[in-house]
Amino acid sequence: MIAPVQRQGRDAVPLPIREISRGGGSLESSRSIDPDTEVWLTLPGTDARVSARAVRTDGKLMALAFRQDETMLKTIDRALDHIAGTVRAAAA
Repeated sequence: MIAPVQRQGRDAVPLPIREISRGGGSLESSRSIDPDTEVWLTLPGTDARVSARAVRTDGKLMALAFRQDETMLKTIDRALDHIAGTVRAAAA
């Protein structure tokens, strides 16, 4: 699964999702950004952007922590439901 990721003043870059949960996730990325940099993602199965902050990057992965307000959590939950349904369908 791919998530377009954008930070202020930059174009969105589509990055593969490695792991995702309600609290955050990791994306495959050789790009380096400073910890605490705010980014926005459009998660699979949603049209809304989710706000996150970079926790770390290591040249292979970008770890993010999602903003935990009610609106963000609803969007994240929709994305997680969509991803789970896609995985179940692929396994069938």
